[in-house]
Amino acid sequence: MDYRLGFQSEYLSALDLGTAEPTVCMERFTLAKMADPETGSQRQRLIAWFQGKTKGMIVNKTNALCLIAMFKSKDTDGWVGKSITLHVQEVKHKGEMMQAIRIKGSPDIAAPVSVEIKLPMKRPQTITLVPTKKAGTGDAD
Repeated sequence: MDYRLGFQSEYLSALDLGTAEPTVCMERFTLAKMADPETGSQRQRLIAWFQGKTKGMIVNKTNALCLIAMFKSKDTDGWVGKSITLHVQEVKHKGEMMQAIRIKGSPDIAAPVSVEIKLPMKRPQTITLVPTKKAGTGDAD
């Protein structure tokens, strides 16, 4: 058993997904205040909630930029009702490799969409989002 199972969160994690690549429909977005684990200071985080699922996903900057690129809107209202396919990817965070949830693509796009991700103190990277299978297949709770 993975020891991390003893530290589950109310939000979706890479551990929850494992090797699954679920396609989920975005139902609503909320803001939640969360403590930064290093500084303890509070900050607002965007949470995506999915139809038929109990856990929301904290939307990090990379995933937000992917949503903007795919759905041509910076307003979360433009994302509601759209489907996305999630997957787990190894990423470097603060000098260490870890697993993170990333958006693979969407069945709501007709062709691949490339987006350049420029984050502070990181090299720019290009992510290509692809058309994927319909919502309701896969399992992201």
